[in-house]
Amino acid sequence: MEPKKIKNPTGMLIMHGTVIAVVLYMAWQLVRSYRAGGAEAPSLTTLIVGLVLLVGGCVVVGWLAVRLFLQAKREEKALEQETEQLHAAAAQENLKDPENSEE
Repeated sequence: MEPKKIKNPTGMLIMHGTVIAVVLYMAWQLVRSYRAGGAEAPSLTTLIVGLVLLVGGCVVVGWLAVRLFLQAKREEKALEQETEQLHAAAAQENLKDPENSEE
C-alpha cells in the first residue's frame, strides 16, 4: 500500500508548528507554577517528567513535520521533472511525425 500523499505540505507544517507552540506554552505554564511555589505547585519530579514529555514530544513532532515537509517537496519536484520529460518526449515525437500530431 502506497503512503498517503500530503496535499498541502506548507499547511501541514504550519499546523504542526501551532501544535508545538501550544505544547511549549503548556510546558512554560508548568515551569511558572513550579517557580511560584505554594500548596498547589507541582513537585520537582512532576516538573522534570512533565518537561521531558512535553519538550521531548515537541522535538519529535517538529522533526517529523520537517521530514514530511521535505519529503513532500522532493516528491513534488520529481513529479514536475517527470512531467517536463513527458512534454519534451511528446514534442520530440511531434517533430518526428507531424502527421500524427494532435494540434
